Amino acid sequence: MPRRVAPFDYQHAVKQGHQLPVLRYLNVDRFVHRPLGALVVRAVYPTRISPNQITYASFVVGVVAAACFCLPVRGWVVAGACLQLLSNVLDSADGMLARAKGLGSRFGATLDLMLDRIGDLLLYGSTIVAYYNATGDARLAIAGLVGLSAFNLQVTLYYLVEQYRKAERTGMSGETRALASWAIVVCALAGRFDLLMWLMILEPIGNIVYRLWYFHHLPADPA
Repeated sequence: MPRRVAPFDYQHAVKQGHQLPVLRYLNVDRFVHRPLGALVVRAVYPTRISPNQITYASFVVGVVAAACFCLPVRGWVVAGACLQLLSNVLDSADGMLARAKGLGSRFGATLDLMLDRIGDLLLYGSTIVAYYNATGDARLAIAGLVGLSAFNLQVTLYYLVEQYRKAERTGMSGETRALASWAIVVCALAGRFDLLMWLMILEPIGNIVYRLWYFHHLPADPA
């Protein structure tokens, strides 16, 4: 007889952690992406599909989304916006499946982390290409590239501070990634990638300043 599979427990599968106060009422990760990810988990839960396979699927969908943004056709850009949203939902599903089945591992967590960062670089970089294709404005596109570099710096600072704190969580906040995902959708539908360029420039600068301030207010030599 086939092995009986325990029912999927959504509350147990949802990642527990802090909630950024500024996003308390804009937490689309908690109220949109996690419930949608749970639908994916419910569908694959009785199967042999592994969390790592969903991680790879999320990454592939994200790469396709980035490729769509690079095409100078509005329809493909909108398709890219929808696909990167799907990628984000799948990204919430892999960890939920791992927790639901007790399959969590350091390899899986690190794989998810690495592919997320590569995917972010490709996605945000492709939105700069989409903006340039739509407007031909090289100055703001170059500023967007500077913002992308600053974004990568803020990510590095985040992990350095977390390492110093010896924090156990391995990923950046899903709240901010999910909100950025919807910002991309709104900008794509409105044809206003210029707003996204300014966001990519200003947000990392503010975040870098905050990270430096936060680090200097941590206890010295945490246990």
